Order: sequence, then structure tokens, then C-alpha cells
Amino acid sequence: MSLTSLISTAIQLKVMGIPHSSFEEKLEKMKESKGVMLDTDLTAADLKELVEQYKKVYLEVKGEEFPSGTKFYQIKF
Repeated sequence: MSLTSLISTAIQLKVMGIPHSSFEEKLEKMKESKGVMLDTDLTAADLKELVEQYKKVYLEVKGEEFPSGTKFYQIKF
């Protein structure tokens, strides 16, 4: 997954009503465990692992698997 895809996923999750802090915590822990300071220092493998962690957050908060495919969701304001 590219960094652009990761950012897009994070934006979609925020729109779906999940607090940004839930994901920021996972990112900070990942950087700490890998001994890096910047997000951009994470490898592609690190980012794939991070996405899996983000999916688990989604499951815990929403009670369902992260949607995949080409479904469109209406944004609720």
C-alpha cells in the first residue's frame, strides 16, 4: 500500500466517525518500535502492518470488518 493510499484510508476512517487519536496512537507506537522519528522512515512492510492495526481499530469501534471493494458510503453530517 502506498503512502497516498494510507492517507486516504485514514481520511475515510475519520469520516466514518472514528477519532484520529485512535490511529495516531498506533502510528506513534509503530515508529517507536521501529526506532524511527518520522512517518516517512517507515518501510512499506511497516505501513502494511500499520494498516492491519488500523483495520483492527475499525473493527473494535464499529463492530464490523473494514469495508473493501467499490462500495460507496453516504457521509452523515
